[in-house]
Amino acid sequence: MSFKTRCLGIGFVCVGFVFILLTIDAWPQAKFTLGGRIYNDCGTGFTGIIVYLKQNARVIDNQATNGSGYFNFRNVPKGMYIIEPASKPDYDFSPKSKEVNISGSGSGGVGGQDFKIIPRKKYSISGTIRLDNKALAGVKIEFSGCKNQLHTTTNGSGYYEFPGLIDATYRIIPSLSPYIFYPASQDVSIWGENRPGINFSATKPVEQYLISGYIRNQSGKAQSGIHVKITGHLETEAITNNQGYFNIKLTPGGYDLKPISGSKLFDPSSKRITVVDKPIDNNNFTLKEK
Repeated sequence: MSFKTRCLGIGFVCVGFVFILLTIDAWPQAKFTLGGRIYNDCGTGFTGIIVYLKQNARVIDNQATNGSGYFNFRNVPKGMYIIEPASKPDYDFSPKSKEVNISGSGSGGVGGQDFKIIPRKKYSISGTIRLDNKALAGVKIEFSGCKNQLHTTTNGSGYYEFPGLIDATYRIIPSLSPYIFYPASQDVSIWGENRPGINFSATKPVEQYLISGYIRNQSGKAQSGIHVKITGHLETEAITNNQGYFNIKLTPGGYDLKPISGSKLFDPSSKRITVVDKPIDNNNFTLKEK
């Protein structure tokens, strides 16, 4: 601040002038925010990266990136600054540092001071798929994430692998007809290490076969709405349609089929069938006339 002033010979005018100068010189400086993000080629933000704010080769502040990779320095005065991420084993930064000149009037934010983090190493996701504790070969494995859409198949040992990956979250989906896989998919995150043991188990659904027949009266007229009770390997029922026809899919096993409709009688009263490996038709019944 300057104390130089002109005096017109009137003391109170000189004092007032000095007071005005002091007031102007002490006016607060504008402050700014200075921020950016650290992320990789997949757009994944990196948390916990220390970022230095330097001025005249001296560190004046530092921050760690948040869960989305952002950092933000607050209350930064005008001036020339260097932003520099701290070194991290197995990673490089592009650029290594940034020079930022904060100028202008007022206050506000200077954003977009971003850095790309580049891994020196690549990683892999791998696992096995087994059916009844035996390797299942030929399973198609779909892989997506980080701008990738790839696939591979399990080998004779039920093994699969996706190499050359960087830090990101990926989705793995197995498929092979007629098998059902558990889990149906897995989301896998890589953070600086390989991810082996991403395994799946497969089950083969039990085949079902169509069991069918019709119910008519002694004159050959279709009987609709008749319940056919099914007991044995499992319990269920079928109902005849407007043409007197019924059908249902059953898994292999022994079953008894019995039509039921109030006090009505049927011939035969029930049928015993054994489902093995093919459909069974002509499971027919006749409504007895009173």
